Amino acid sequence: MSPGRKKIDKRVTRTKEALKASLVELIGEKDFSSITITEITRRVDFNRGTFYAHYTDKEELLNDIITDMIKGFTNAFRETFKDRDFVDFNQLASSSIKIFDHVSLNEQMYKTMLNPHIMPGFLEQIVGGVKKVIMEECIYHDYDQALDINVYIHSRVYALIGMIMYWLQEDFKYSPRYMSEQLLLLMNYKPKHITIKP
Repeated sequence: MSPGRKKIDKRVTRTKEALKASLVELIGEKDFSSITITEITRRVDFNRGTFYAHYTDKEELLNDIITDMIKGFTNAFRETFKDRDFVDFNQLASSSIKIFDHVSLNEQMYKTMLNPHIMPGFLEQIVGGVKKVIMEECIYHDYDQALDINVYIHSRVYALIGMIMYWLQEDFKYSPRYMSEQLLLLMNYKPKHITIKP
């Protein structure tokens, strides 16, 4: 690729990222249906022509945001077992878990998009993306054959998302490393019994 082409590609990427950030901010402030193209462009000092050079409408821009976020989330999830033949959760280092670093780096995006009152349905898309990765790329061993592995995977993915939702609600008061450590503890915690309070 020529240096000139690289400069153009970088400029296109920066423009699209600015438009995405603008729309996410606006979604956090008002209903998506009432957002106009002018509001999106004005916030980042672009004109409407710049917007239409990259997107047909705001729905296409939103779909681009959702696609990017699901891809980023699932890629960060994959980092745990990247270049590995198997994963032993008893031996796994918390530094191998990158999902919380990814969410932290995109804090405002996830605060907005995972809010069910703002973007209903997005959480289910994230869950579906992670489940697809697990089902297609991972094989579980040594489990009770009476266990429905689909039910198990579904519950574990929601446990991960539940941790992230809690983290968001607590305004990221814990570090990504701490959350990774807690995830490993959760995965390895198998209580035999509990005591019921009187």
